[in-house]
Amino acid sequence: MLADFRDAFAPGQDGDVIAALLGAIVSSLAAVLNAASTLLTMDVYQRYIDPKATKTSILGVPNYPMILKEVEQRFAQFWEQFDRNIEHYYRGRFDRAYRDKMEDKP
Repeated sequence: MLADFRDAFAPGQDGDVIAALLGAIVSSLAAVLNAASTLLTMDVYQRYIDPKATKTSILGVPNYPMILKEVEQRFAQFWEQFDRNIEHYYRGRFDRAYRDKMEDKP
C-alpha cells in the first residue's frame, strides 16, 4: 500500500500530500477543542460558577486551564533538572571520596 502511495505522486510530492493531510487533521482537532472549551465556559462557568459574569470576563476563562498546565509543566521541568543536578553533584562527591579512600589503602 505504501508503495502504491509513493508511485501515485512525483518524487518529493508525497511529503506535501502527507503534510496537507496532517494539517487538515490538526485543524479539525483544534476546532473541536475550541468548541469544547466554549461549551464548558458557557454551560458550566456561566451557569454554576458566576451567573452574573459579563461577556468580557467570560472570554478569559478558557485560558485558566492552559495557564495552570503551563505552570505545572515548568514546575515539573524545574524539579527534573534539580534532581539531575543533585544526582550529578552527589555522584561526583561519592566517586571522589571512593577514589581517595582506595588511594589511601596500602
